[in-house]
Amino acid sequence: MRQLHFIYNKTKKEYLDPYDFGYGECLEDFCDSPVMTGLALLLANSNGEGEGDIYGYCVENIAGRWAGDKIVIQGDFASRKHQGYIHNIESYRNISQQTVAAIAPSVFYLEKKPGQEKLRVRCNQK
Repeated sequence: MRQLHFIYNKTKKEYLDPYDFGYGECLEDFCDSPVMTGLALLLANSNGEGEGDIYGYCVENIAGRWAGDKIVIQGDFASRKHQGYIHNIESYRNISQQTVAAIAPSVFYLEKKPGQEKLRVRCNQK
């Protein structure tokens, strides 16, 4: 059975769900995907200062939001024996859609895969 992974911010009690980016939730499914671009933007403490940075709709709400925070990628098979284990994941807030909205102009080509639901991209304030 495949293990599903999510990216958690332990400091802000937020998380990213790779499925919301249009990718599988198994680690190997999203390692080379817009999920990692979203994580990079969340961790970037100086985005918007030069060429090659990510610009666009809702970027200001996401860029650097997780810079300096405690982050863990945790699978659903994780337990207390694993370093950084999060036991109260139901109290975390999903910010995937806001992150998708921020990176969409830069990385999504909006091609729909068979059986894939259409991404609903919207921007929510902090």
